[in-house]
Amino acid sequence: MRLIKNVFNFYLNASIHVALAVYALVQVTFLNFGLAYDPALSFVTFFGTIVTYNFIKYGSRAKHYVIVEQDQDKIVQYFSVLCGLAMLYFAFQLPLEILIGFGLLALVSALYVIPVYSNKKSIRNLHGIKIYIVALVWSGTTVFLPIIGEGRAISHDVIVEGVQRFLFVLTITLPFEIRDLAVDSRELSTIPQLIGVKRTKILGVILMIIFFFLEFFKDEFSLENVVTLGIIETAVILFLLFSGREQSKYYSGFFVESLPLIWWGAKVFFITYP
Repeated sequence: MRLIKNVFNFYLNASIHVALAVYALVQVTFLNFGLAYDPALSFVTFFGTIVTYNFIKYGSRAKHYVIVEQDQDKIVQYFSVLCGLAMLYFAFQLPLEILIGFGLLALVSALYVIPVYSNKKSIRNLHGIKIYIVALVWSGTTVFLPIIGEGRAISHDVIVEGVQRFLFVLTITLPFEIRDLAVDSRELSTIPQLIGVKRTKILGVILMIIFFFLEFFKDEFSLENVVTLGIIETAVILFLLFSGREQSKYYSGFFVESLPLIWWGAKVFFITYP
């Protein structure tokens, strides 16, 4: 049992689970727009997420953002290097415009940790901006890059999908911010710090209602998508409402981050059993 627990904790700590969540959202975009599965883009996204998230989590406390001292951090670092090599292998199979897109999003992610101001603060320290940076990078990576990679135009429906994805990621990040109320610096000005836990949950519910009804503003309407979004909207709202300052270590880090996998699974189910 101890071995299983250690492996599972490594799975979470090494950002494999969050990488699967991002991978799943890329697949949702492929399915929503009838795109062929693109293994190169999918795996660059997966391995790139591991590298980026581990840099964000461990780079800020490493000397010169590279030299780590704790043994557990070193294991994650070696794993990240392997994932970085895998990412480069698949990246060479992508067109230049996609690589530029990934590069710009990676730069934003790097600036999330690396100081860009004279007071040695990074953009994550700017008041209230952290959650929006995460949602922006996720929506850009999981909606717009797959569309561009297929040579498709950024249509009205793609923009609506991007807004939906932004709202989805914004909302599923709220349970993390509620959990971190006790440890987050007041300078971060997170949403729960600004408006409280109760109003944060109300805001999240409103965002998910908007997320759902935006589907009716698309040019190509699909009952399958409406049902799928209804399922994922309900799941997100329930997880948000039951979130609190005192959470199991796995509540947000595993169950909430599994919501993109549930969305992907629901899409696959309705396509397989229409």
